[in-house]
Amino acid sequence: MKSKERQYALYLFVSCCFGVLIRLMPIAWGTSLIDPINTGFHPDEPKISSYIYNFPSYLSAYNDFRQPLLLHNIGGLIFKSFYEFVGFLQNFIALDKPYHEAALIICRLTALSFSVFSIFIVAAIMRHSYGIRPAIFSIAVLNSMPYNIINSSTCWTDIPSSFFILLVFVVIILNKELSPIKSTLALGLASGLGFSTKYTAAIAVFPSMLYILARLRRKAFPYVTIFIITFILAFILTSPLILFKTDRLMESFKSLASWSYEGGFINNLYAIYQSLGVFSCAFLVVSICVAIRKFDFVLLSLLITIFSFILLMYPNIAPRYIILISSAASLVSGIVSYSLFSNINFKRIFITTALIQLSAIPLIISRYSDSRYQLTNYILQHSSPGDTISIGLPPCVDDLSTAYLWPKICSTVCDTTDIYYNPSWVILNFKFSKESLVSQKEYICDNDHGKYDSVLRFENLYSLERVISPPPWPIEFNGSTYYIYKNSHD
Repeated sequence: MKSKERQYALYLFVSCCFGVLIRLMPIAWGTSLIDPINTGFHPDEPKISSYIYNFPSYLSAYNDFRQPLLLHNIGGLIFKSFYEFVGFLQNFIALDKPYHEAALIICRLTALSFSVFSIFIVAAIMRHSYGIRPAIFSIAVLNSMPYNIINSSTCWTDIPSSFFILLVFVVIILNKELSPIKSTLALGLASGLGFSTKYTAAIAVFPSMLYILARLRRKAFPYVTIFIITFILAFILTSPLILFKTDRLMESFKSLASWSYEGGFINNLYAIYQSLGVFSCAFLVVSICVAIRKFDFVLLSLLITIFSFILLMYPNIAPRYIILISSAASLVSGIVSYSLFSNINFKRIFITTALIQLSAIPLIISRYSDSRYQLTNYILQHSSPGDTISIGLPPCVDDLSTAYLWPKICSTVCDTTDIYYNPSWVILNFKFSKESLVSQKEYICDNDHGKYDSVLRFENLYSLERVISPPPWPIEFNGSTYYIYKNSHD
């Protein structure tokens, strides 16, 4: 019996280490450490790393509050500690690299640390409360979630916020082992820190209040008050700048409210599938039947929170949004396996969960076939010194040039210009036609007719040279489909 327990414990530990490894591998993606020419990041990464690099001076100068500042401040403290007192970073990465790469990698490592903590906390809490087999299933499913894996090594707030959501459910699971005051303070702290990391993490208030009311009932009022005070203090103390710039905060909220994605029921379901993966989605569906068959407060609160969050995000669900509930969804998988697979032997557990985890490997490989990498390589190989390039339509459609930047592409081979100067190359994220031009016209800054007329002459001047499509894997960094046009009159 003890040998079997050792087998299970060893396999659980190996699974946790595997989860750390696949999240660590892409940590330098897009930086000059991997490729000194083809560098590129998501637009949010330079924003956060710039804050970290300029910390603490940005405490007074920062004005972009579309994300609260807990991750920014933690990253800034770590970066300054190493930079000022240890001097390690100067020897590791030159600070003149694009987007202050030292700060960028520190931020990525900070986000990764939250993911690593999540892995071992999920394993520990499931083993403690449900047994080692459910713990193995939880980790296996967590290691198969596409967006959780990829964003763990990204300078974003999604993974840290999912960590604090996880802590809320850890407190709920440890119901009988914590006094009411300790559990209330812990829930308030975890919820407040989650809200200070990402605004949508406020969903943590819902299961917290549900737990307090269910456990204490008529005696709940003073504990609800304590929870609210703890929540507010945790938020204020970790994002103090927000208090002094409420006007900027409101502007940021308005900007967030204006964001939208392709709606529709099918598109939203596909976004959830992309983020959580097929195995987690399957466990979520089965969990509904398990919850109906047998009452389990933890499972019920998990399902209510997950599905409430999805409904609140509907109809504009993006895969990245769902990362927030990914760690909680892994707990659901473990609890369901506890109900359904309690008698399965080690060999079957090993085969099943190993296959689940191995499904994550293509995600890491495909990350390096990003269509933006392919685009950069094509231009570098086929352009000549002195060539000019236009990325997008002039000059307002700068989605390609600002959302996904290639800092070295034109400094190496060619200079950027606008399309009305008849550049050597034009890169669009749609196939050019008169019909597509009509749909894009509202985005073209037609300050004078000359600019717009030059776009109308486009199909006579340019020929389509190459279409580059993103890889099929459901990954964050796969890019878009790009159409490369060459000036046939050069």
